Amino acid sequence: MFRKDIGFAAPIICRSTVQGRHLISDDNGYVCSALSIDPWSRCCPRTGGRFSCQGCNLDSQCCNSYEYCVSCCLNPSRDQGSRCAEVEGS
Repeated sequence: MFRKDIGFAAPIICRSTVQGRHLISDDNGYVCSALSIDPWSRCCPRTGGRFSCQGCNLDSQCCNSYEYCVSCCLNPSRDQGSRCAEVEGS
């Protein structure tokens, strides 16, 4: 007889941006350097700020970094109308 309620933990896999050479944003809202991303999970380390809007102008809805725009826009407290729409300098 086998117990069905015990199993292996499912591996955690993040979707992450591939735009920049130096920064990466994952779908958990973290931004990290391309060298610090976990090669197996593709997740950024859970250090630093989550859902960072660094370099984003929330009035004009523009960011100077695609990765920070993704991080900022993933914040669940932001509604659809206030999300960043454009990226400057890309």
